[in-house]
Amino acid sequence: MVCLSRNRKDITILVVDDSLDQIDIMKCLLGRRGYENVLTAYNGIEGAKVLEGKPVDILILDSSEAGEIDETVKKFQEKGLGVIAYSGSKDFLGTKTPYADAHFLKPVGIERLDNAIIDLACR
Repeated sequence: MVCLSRNRKDITILVVDDSLDQIDIMKCLLGRRGYENVLTAYNGIEGAKVLEGKPVDILILDSSEAGEIDETVKKFQEKGLGVIAYSGSKDFLGTKTPYADAHFLKPVGIERLDNAIIDLACR
């Protein structure tokens, strides 16, 4: 089922990752898919500040940043907003971030990520 009520350009995404390269890649890939509102934070503390100060629909974060942002993410998800976690560690898939709605292993395929974003934005 495709949700027609949300356009990609109207979805605000926050990407939290300590890797500048990963943030640049993610922002570029999301931009190519039509996401115009992509916010970034380079650690969990900065991400928490962004979440508290700006309206965000979807949070995408490296699981290594989850510890610094736990309480904010839980509040974010309690509001019914989507959380996507990813990691470069294969061990991550066995110990998934409990509050995330979707989990991916790096490198994240943009098609799968896009599908997860749309699914979460339309719920």
